[in-house]
Amino acid sequence: MDEHGLPESHDIPKIALDPRNDDVAYVAALGHLWGANKERGVYKTSDGGKSWQQVFAVDANTGAIDVVVDPGTPSTVYAAMWARRRYPWGFTNGGTTGGIFKSIDAGRTWQKLTNGLPADTGRIGLDIYRKNPKVLFAVVESDTGGAISLEGMRSRSGGVFRTDDSGAHWARVSDLIPRGFYFGKVRVDPSNDQRVYILGFGTAVSDDGGKTFLNTGARDIHGDCHAMWVDPNNSNHVLLGTDGGIYFSYDKAKTWDFQNNIPLGEFYNISYGMDKPYTICGGLQDNGTWCGKAATRRESGRGGGEGTRNASGVTNNDWFFVNGGDGFWVQVDPTNPNII
Repeated sequence: MDEHGLPESHDIPKIALDPRNDDVAYVAALGHLWGANKERGVYKTSDGGKSWQQVFAVDANTGAIDVVVDPGTPSTVYAAMWARRRYPWGFTNGGTTGGIFKSIDAGRTWQKLTNGLPADTGRIGLDIYRKNPKVLFAVVESDTGGAISLEGMRSRSGGVFRTDDSGAHWARVSDLIPRGFYFGKVRVDPSNDQRVYILGFGTAVSDDGGKTFLNTGARDIHGDCHAMWVDPNNSNHVLLGTDGGIYFSYDKAKTWDFQNNIPLGEFYNISYGMDKPYTICGGLQDNGTWCGKAATRRESGRGGGEGTRNASGVTNNDWFFVNGGDGFWVQVDPTNPNII
């Protein structure tokens, strides 16, 4: 099936490129959040994205959450499948239809990998060791036997898994598992398979192949870590994406530089007043509720003559903090913008 732009995939959590041919790419399509759809699965393009073919699907309720390509043998592809559905009153997660699947013929056929892995799985994150692609790591959510602690990020049957033979056998090396509906990424240092990162509220770091982790990878920065890239030519150079923005590290995640020149913000909702210039208020992801003006009337007063509007427009100083929290709703009184 060819689909330009994959309009019904809705959620694309991962794109993996063929390292030898940049016209070839694989897409993990998770699908609709609120309902079933047959367009979930793994898609492939061989013409630089002009057309796409669905090369793997399980069912209308199980989508792809991750996909990785073997850098040494690009015809070998691994995909993580996840069954999930959101309802107004709750969330269903996981089952036996998900898991880790492997193709050795560039996506034409697929085999489920089961040896050493839980039969009932939720969200799964994958990474492949660049120096020896037979080594892969997976962070696997599984409720078999019951979760130990959702907030404590421990699991009775899930956790961090490793294979040394291209997925034929897996061994659980840790019971660490971030809350699956929000986190689920693992990264292995491209030159050292003992250095492993797990992204969650913070970033857990292992230097013994995943057996033990310390939550030291995102100290003194904004929490909720969702994306990480480790420079394949310099493992000290790491990029991290969190709910607060983008960070660079040049000392292997010990310290971070915040990239403050990128205007990012995630508003859950906004409202406005009837004053002129009108007041705008909004609740931000993780960063409280803020209000500011749609325009500024500050005058520069240059040359001692009649002032002009500030050439900088609305700046950070024009905004004020209302209340803390995560994504709160806010409403401005239409008769008095001072009442919020």
